[in-house]
Amino acid sequence: MPPFLTRLAPPLLPIRFSTRVNLPRFAATLLPAGLSDALAKGLLTDDYINGARILALNLTNGAVQSYVWWVKSGHDKLGETQRYEEEGLQIGKKPAHSYPWFDDESSSPTLRSPKFAPSPPNNYYKGWWTFPYFSCSVSKWLVSYSIAIPPSGRHGLSGFISVDIDVTSLRVNQCDAIPFRFSSQQHLLRQRQPSRRSTVVAANNNNVDTINDLQAFHSSHKCHRASMVCDYRQPSAEIPALSSGKILAGMSSSSWSRGAYQCLCKRGFYSLRHPDGFNGTIMEIAWQEHQDNISNYYSDVFKCLPCAPGCDTCTGPEPCLANYHWPFRISLLTISIGCACGTFILAGYLFRHRRVKVFKVASPIFLLITLIGCSIMYLEVSS
Repeated sequence: MPPFLTRLAPPLLPIRFSTRVNLPRFAATLLPAGLSDALAKGLLTDDYINGARILALNLTNGAVQSYVWWVKSGHDKLGETQRYEEEGLQIGKKPAHSYPWFDDESSSPTLRSPKFAPSPPNNYYKGWWTFPYFSCSVSKWLVSYSIAIPPSGRHGLSGFISVDIDVTSLRVNQCDAIPFRFSSQQHLLRQRQPSRRSTVVAANNNNVDTINDLQAFHSSHKCHRASMVCDYRQPSAEIPALSSGKILAGMSSSSWSRGAYQCLCKRGFYSLRHPDGFNGTIMEIAWQEHQDNISNYYSDVFKCLPCAPGCDTCTGPEPCLANYHWPFRISLLTISIGCACGTFILAGYLFRHRRVKVFKVASPIFLLITLIGCSIMYLEVSS
């Protein structure tokens, strides 16, 4: 049995792949004709369908009577198709419950199982979508569409069709973003008219940037929202990814990694230790340790500090405005005002005693002009 990682709880928007399920729906109508092998292989003609399987189940006990499973080899969309022999599917036994794309219809009527994502409102699907999961056998993130086919009345058999859609190209963007508004007509138009894509990009830049985002992960970053802004960074295969609280080596599906962003300080905030921002993977680990009361690095170390008063931007705690030593300035002001007042008092005393022989010989007018000039100088210093 091929191993699968634990599925992700957030479902994908099924309308994103609404055009991909037409083939399996049509195949479901032809299955009673006994064309299972050709139909399963034909389902792989779609570029995004990575695998297809058709099971014939015993109507009484649900055991596998026969099955066909075709997959694409390689990691590209145009890989060669080949038949796949699965050890977990054995004739005469029920399919393993661990398969994310299968559930026993007898125990889960109409496949309303927790393994399958709920249908969006106002949309009807003949089959059921799985939650996204990682397949270790093909090293890809997949989402499956399964259809249970009622018995045709012959041989007491029921059918089961399931296709795997490659969603590795989608990305986990945890930053705040405007979600792309999907509609069937708009999605078809984008697929059939690639020549007009440049004009659409120019008119709707924000929507185009988020068309490949898993919208369930928007705004799930761990940056401090009051002092930081989240900046998405496309991860590379060399950058380790964070999964289930552990740092893993680079995988081929590097866009499905947690912490693929950088926490940058907002305008008016700074960080001396991390002037280029905080790595999202480290922020995720620090936040989890803070939640588990292991450490306080998230709240004490990995944060941006406010700039000094009067600074719009800064790189450190240095003030942008001059800091005055007010006790020293007040003492100088007091002395200057006292000296200015003293010169006015001397000028008044000189004018009153201007006829005294000493003042008269020294020219009272010249002395008054000198005192007024001194008072003006003292007042300039005090201002």
